[in-house]
Amino acid sequence: MPSADDVRHPQHNPEGLFNFRFEFACGNNQYGAGEVGLRNRRPVFRDIALKAWYDYLGWSNPVDPSRDILFGRASFNAGSPVLTDPEADFSQLDSLEAATLHVHWGTPDAGVMDGPSDTEGGNPNAGVYRIVEVLDANRLKIRPAARADGKAAYSIGRVSHFRKSVSNADFFFLDTRSHRMMHDMNRPRKKGVSMIGAPRKDWLKREMQASRADLNPVEEGTDRWVAYRRPQVIFQYYDGITGELLYAESILAG
Repeated sequence: MPSADDVRHPQHNPEGLFNFRFEFACGNNQYGAGEVGLRNRRPVFRDIALKAWYDYLGWSNPVDPSRDILFGRASFNAGSPVLTDPEADFSQLDSLEAATLHVHWGTPDAGVMDGPSDTEGGNPNAGVYRIVEVLDANRLKIRPAARADGKAAYSIGRVSHFRKSVSNADFFFLDTRSHRMMHDMNRPRKKGVSMIGAPRKDWLKREMQASRADLNPVEEGTDRWVAYRRPQVIFQYYDGITGELLYAESILAG
């Protein structure tokens, strides 16, 4: 990686666009950040690492700054699907656009690559949750329900995908980590498993269909798709003048 000073200097990087891989840029191999119900210390470190990456490098990307990561500390009751944070304001939260909600592991070594157990220890409510409904400014309905009574730090992931037009091309930058479901190496064609999540897939298809550019390159962070053998994304190519669909294909790396 370049130094932060070099990245911020326009002479060195006048048109910087960046993508991230958690193995390198964010310091951990975080599978399952979009797998609702998963309890594992690696994926719930997602937002802590990504916040640091945005402070260092990701600020240069043309993403909506209003959709930043939301951090807080909430109360939970065992068996209840309600998260309560009296300091939060969920009134403007778009639950369909937001990434999964993570309750943090809460230990000093939560982000360590090797050593600590991935599944033992940590806050009893730590894990990956889906936001089902915004109940009011201070409460969310989540899935699954809390496992124990208590308080814990949590975060709601941000939007990191974006589209950038350059000359006769529309570049689509995907985020294949923040919404990634847990793969099964023994069942690579398992239905319903996604690297980018259904809302992001719908966004990509919608934006590509609307594009009138001659080229639609897709950047996904040089990630490996070998454990996701089912077609993940349908790429549709349209004539830049007439709007006529020329052809569609599934692109799969690995």
